[in-house]
Parts: sequence; structure tokens; C-alpha cells
Amino acid sequence: MIRGFIRDALLLFGCLVSLAAHAAEVDLIASQNRDVPRLACASSTAIDSAVVLKRSLVSKRVSDGQLHAAYAEVLSLPAQDAETALLRADILRRLKRPEAADWYMALRKTCREADAHHGLGLLAGQRSAWRDATIEFEKAVRRAPADARFRSDLGYALLQQGAYPASEFELRVAIELDPDNRLAAMNLLLLAMVSDNGKDAEQLIARWQPTRTEFDSLLQSCSELVTLQKGQASACPLRL
Repeated sequence: MIRGFIRDALLLFGCLVSLAAHAAEVDLIASQNRDVPRLACASSTAIDSAVVLKRSLVSKRVSDGQLHAAYAEVLSLPAQDAETALLRADILRRLKRPEAADWYMALRKTCREADAHHGLGLLAGQRSAWRDATIEFEKAVRRAPADARFRSDLGYALLQQGAYPASEFELRVAIELDPDNRLAAMNLLLLAMVSDNGKDAEQLIARWQPTRTEFDSLLQSCSELVTLQKGQASACPLRL
């Protein structure tokens, strides 16, 4: 009986140790981002070329969708550098980590203030908190009015809230600022579908030639948006 008791106790102890180790592993990212340093923008003459190169490589990993590798590598860059902090915040946001908000908030008092508000808006959008997203995107636009990304995301947030004229304005500004901004164009087409504007939809389709996959995604988004705004199941008013 004593041997059995000891065996069971050892098994229990082993399980507890295993659980503790697993918990430590799960919380590793949180511990790595617990203390956000005071951030500063380095002057162009003070930037280490090796840091610039490493940052570029991390950005390439992000573009390629290698977010976990990008996160691992960004940890080796100077944490107090604002450019690195923005990159780190973007990676954490894409990984859907709550720590991203702390880095964006710390960036609000740096030269990347506009990007900080844009990032906070994107986080709000992940939660479908479109009013909060709009507030942050508007702050970003006020600080960088000619940034097509900020205009495009503001237009999308306004679209989600049914503010169609304001949404159209922002999306058209984004496209004129960046004629290759396909995301803004697809959102403008979504707006035309939701508002049953066949003329605008035809013009956008002729110019941008959406793929079948894009069409299907637009139809689904249109139905979901109309259903949300009407409060009942609804089909997209303009089917393509």
C-alpha cells in the first residue's frame, strides 16, 4: 500500500511539473514583452547599418508570412528603437497577441505616432470594435493625411458602421494616393454592392477584374454586412 501511495504521489508530482513547464512555455511571449522600454527614434546618422539590415530581413519574413521566425529574430534587435518597436508590435498583432497594444501605446509619443494609432485601430478591428477602430484611424490620418493605408482602413471601418458617403470618400482618396491599392478597390466594390450601386460596381469590375475567389469573398462579406446592419438574415442587394 505504501509503495502504491509513493508511486501515485510521484506520478502526481510529475504531472504537476509537466503542467508548470507547459504554463511557462505558454507565457513565454508575455514575459518577453512585460516591460516595454522608453522608445526613441534614432537619427539617420546614428543608425547601425547591421540593425537596418536585420530589420529589413525581419520585415521580409513578415511579408512572407513567417511570423514566428520574424518574432524570434526581432528579439535580437534593440528594443528601445522606435522602428524596431513598431515592427515588433505589428508581428505581435498578426500573431493575435494582446501584448501588441502595449507596444503601440508606447509608440504614441515617438516619431511613429501615426503608425501607433493605426496599429491600435487594427487591433480594434480584430475585435470588430469598429467605432474604436475609426477613432484610432482618424488620429492616424490627422497625423499622416497622405498615407493610403490609413485612408483605406478608415474607409473600411466607416463601411462597417454604415457610413457609406464618408467611407467612399476615404477609399477613393486611398486609391488616388496609391493607384495599385487593390485592397481599397475591393472595399470600394464591396461598398457598391452593399449600397446596390450597379454603375459604380460595373466600373470597378471593368478596371480591377476581380477573381472568382474575390467575387465569392465580396458576396459573403456583403451578405454578412447587410445582415448585421438590418438585424436579420439578408442577401447582398447586388449580386455579381
